[in-house]
Amino acid sequence: MRFQMERAERIHEQYVYYLDRVCGPDNINVHKSWESLSRFLRDENIISVGNLDTSLMQEMTRAFPQRAAYLGNESLAALIRQAYADARTYGLSAPEAVVLLTTLKFIFGHGCAHDPLYPWISRTLTDKRIVDSAAGAVRMKRKMISWLDRVLARLSQGPGT
Repeated sequence: MRFQMERAERIHEQYVYYLDRVCGPDNINVHKSWESLSRFLRDENIISVGNLDTSLMQEMTRAFPQRAAYLGNESLAALIRQAYADARTYGLSAPEAVVLLTTLKFIFGHGCAHDPLYPWISRTLTDKRIVDSAAGAVRMKRKMISWLDRVLARLSQGPGT
């Protein structure tokens, strides 16, 4: 029993550290990352495909530096590799799909494709009507922008709305 309590306390301490250092007071760093993501998604030249992995690492570090620093380069590289694998699983071969999947995993968590908090991600990835990889990436991008627009609008109205 004592071991379990000590373990629970360590987990709680790490959680508090993460919230303080990564998320920031009142989740300010998370909200800033969503704003950054919204601007990023609206950019027509979303990312340099020439060296996709390097571009993704740079973009993650720019968009949410606190989370990128917390995770470290090795974890970010693993996240990118997983996005490539997931893109293949969902039949998405376009580089834009890898960019979007990496972004989703970085911002919403590596299990976001199955997270009940974000059902639109799973529905979009498994939509059988989408047979073209590029069309799937475009649809995912639209869904991401729509979600961000709603959340950012709610945040701009202030607390309690």
